[in-house]
Amino acid sequence: MNLKNRFFSAEFIRFGIVGVFNTLHHYLWFFVFGVFLNYDFANVFAFIISMIGSFYLNCYFTYKVRPTFKKFIKFPLVYLVQIIMAYLIPKIGVEIFNVKEIFVPLLTSFSIPVVFLLSRYILKKEEKKIMKL
Repeated sequence: MNLKNRFFSAEFIRFGIVGVFNTLHHYLWFFVFGVFLNYDFANVFAFIISMIGSFYLNCYFTYKVRPTFKKFIKFPLVYLVQIIMAYLIPKIGVEIFNVKEIFVPLLTSFSIPVVFLLSRYILKKEEKKIMKL
């Protein structure tokens, strides 16, 4: 499968749907925990719960693979890469290439294909599909 087909595939669209759902899922838990915890703790707990949800949604819905403990342990690497890229890409864009700060959200979207490929690699490596499309 060539690069163009990989990013215009049903799998990539499902990945985007999971990403939107996961963002909303995180905010929901943040607001629930925010009622009785300070925002730092609320955010951490919401992040952990939404990451677990993202793992299962990406296994079953996006990539259609069986979740395993080994994959579950590796999956946070996806978030680590995403966090690093979300910090570095805008920093480099603004401070080195003089991109206007208003474009920072657009710059961070460049991490999406990398996160897609990394999560795909972690979850699909040596795995047979459990469902057909």
